[in-house]
Amino acid sequence: MSRTTYETPESLAKEDELRKRVELAFGCRVVKIANIAYGFDWMLLDQEDNVLGFAEGKCWGGRSWDRHFFISLLKWVKLRQLSRETRLPVFIVVGFQDGERALDVKRAVPTFKYGGRTATQRDAEDLEPVVYFGECDLKHLGKVRL
Repeated sequence: MSRTTYETPESLAKEDELRKRVELAFGCRVVKIANIAYGFDWMLLDQEDNVLGFAEGKCWGGRSWDRHFFISLLKWVKLRQLSRETRLPVFIVVGFQDGERALDVKRAVPTFKYGGRTATQRDAEDLEPVVYFGECDLKHLGKVRL
């Protein structure tokens, strides 16, 4: 049985705004992947459609001074595998209320916990093994290069 998708028009609009900011920062075309089985949101492409890298986009409600966020362990494993198998850059880009930060999947040092969406739990799958990232893993989006 597949998991329910909780994307809304509002969340998709926020993600698209973040995608546009990633395009400006990296100077490339950012294309959304429709198939969720891949485990990431975007391909980073040059003008000839060569893949330069991959990214997962997250719109986080907090401010960057909180400097932490989490993703599911399953998504982390898929992103790490993508990095290893393609040898291309893989990023998690987080849109905070006060700016964007990026995390290089190869260089991050996460903490593993059990948790997830606890305050607004929607279903049993909202609680799962998760990967937390802290301040040292996040860089201003404008300072990250492909």
